[in-house]
Amino acid sequence: MDLEALVIASMPLVLAGAAFALPMIRLAIRSKEFFDLYAVFWTGIAAIVTSYTVIKVWNIGKPLLYTLGGWPPPLGIVYEIDLVGAVLAALTAIVIFLATVYSAWFAYRFEKRVAWYYTLILLLEAGLLGCMYTGDIFNLFVMIEVTALASYALVAFYRDRLIALEASIKYGIIGAAATSVYFLAVVILYLSYGTLNMADLTLRAHELTTLLGTKLGTEVYTLALSSTIALALSLWTFMYLAAIFPNHFWLPDAHPEAPTPISAILSGVVVNVGIYATLRFFYTIFSPGSVLSTVTIGSLALSLRDFILYVAMILGAITCILGALLMVVQRDVKRLLAYSTISHMGLIFMGLAICLDTVAEPIRVLALAAVVFHTINHAFGKSLLFLSAGVFIDITGTRDMERWREMKGVGGDRIAFSGMVTGSLHLLGVPPLGGFFSKLMLMQAFIASGKPWLALVLVAASAIALIAYIKLITSAAPLISAPQTTKRSPLAILTIVILIALCVAPGIAYVAGYVIPALQKIASLTASTHGVRAYIEAALHAAEVLTP
Repeated sequence: MDLEALVIASMPLVLAGAAFALPMIRLAIRSKEFFDLYAVFWTGIAAIVTSYTVIKVWNIGKPLLYTLGGWPPPLGIVYEIDLVGAVLAALTAIVIFLATVYSAWFAYRFEKRVAWYYTLILLLEAGLLGCMYTGDIFNLFVMIEVTALASYALVAFYRDRLIALEASIKYGIIGAAATSVYFLAVVILYLSYGTLNMADLTLRAHELTTLLGTKLGTEVYTLALSSTIALALSLWTFMYLAAIFPNHFWLPDAHPEAPTPISAILSGVVVNVGIYATLRFFYTIFSPGSVLSTVTIGSLALSLRDFILYVAMILGAITCILGALLMVVQRDVKRLLAYSTISHMGLIFMGLAICLDTVAEPIRVLALAAVVFHTINHAFGKSLLFLSAGVFIDITGTRDMERWREMKGVGGDRIAFSGMVTGSLHLLGVPPLGGFFSKLMLMQAFIASGKPWLALVLVAASAIALIAYIKLITSAAPLISAPQTTKRSPLAILTIVILIALCVAPGIAYVAGYVIPALQKIASLTASTHGVRAYIEAALHAAEVLTP
């Protein structure tokens, strides 16, 4: 195995090691500045390595595979990184790096506990990268648990606030139930297929369709039934992770109560685990042509796979509208942004759910390209809004937007206000910002797939959200009517400026003609028949090389 693959695959382990080393280092060093530099260094390394991984996988044109311990798949755990996984991992690392830089200013509020704060951030990042890189459904469970435990602790980081503890407990109880449900799904899949490796599962779910259908007759129905149950249970967990209705209720309490940089991470990238896991199960393991595509529900004339996807599509649409409606009635700026996250996750789920058996492959590729693009745009836009709002919360001492209106002349930060305006317009989908073009691509996919009503849901949700974003901007505007009275940290302002650029750049790149070809390549290596075959062949090649 080459050194590059080793370095890339070791990133989750390296980050976990850096996280666990920090409490021991704290016994000898108490300097906040040291802890700031330590966290920025390791998250910066992760951002560089994950970004390089995108370039590496792009150049080789097939998944990058690393076997842990040298055990051949499917016997051992493997990291199998295709372009979608690589891009989402890089997105995760970049957002966490920027939030960590911002934290170097923000963490003065809890200077005595800053080492524990950075420990949890590094552990959270280790879990997230593991989720994006793993090629094993049980290892995905383990990495979801690592991510979840760090998230629960970060939500409750303000331990003197009872509401934060309550939000964390609710988050934790529901999270424990959700991950237990996924574990049950893993057990069912293992008993049905005899493997936990994603590539091997994909191979068997497609090959056994032909074998059972032609030689064993009705046994295909037994396999399809167990697979349907496992997929439905998995989807329930993934909907919890992505805050899709009716599993959304924990997010508006949990995300606002965390420290502001953590709110940006939770709403910007942690929710993407549910999106990524869903696309991996529906676009790879149980992609069109699998066992779930062969058995139909007679009265509905739908395959089992399409039936589950229609349920996900409807729940995504409900989530999209519900999140937008609940944004409008919020006074707490962080709760408003949390409901915005729910709405956008619903929109992304709608895009994922149109990968039906009856939809042509080019349209499925377009849908996944739009999903990836909007996931990127949402992560940058939502992080920008949370970090900009954090500056105004620091100035005013409150998250209540109605009280902001009463503080005219207090003196706000104009760069932070620019970030708030840019982030709002970006997520609304106003040209020439990137959010407009990802929403445009989603609308094109909805219409091309024969689901124009989904395009209407997108437009309706955006129109409703407009009211909430106007409320947000007009609440912050009075604060900048007077000269700024206090200086913000250059680090906080730098992260906001970078995120503004990351919201503007995708729109410019789209107009220049760079985005669509790149997205088409990223999506086709996952959503196409060729991409699924490449995912399987990478594991088969590793097994052939490593098996004595």
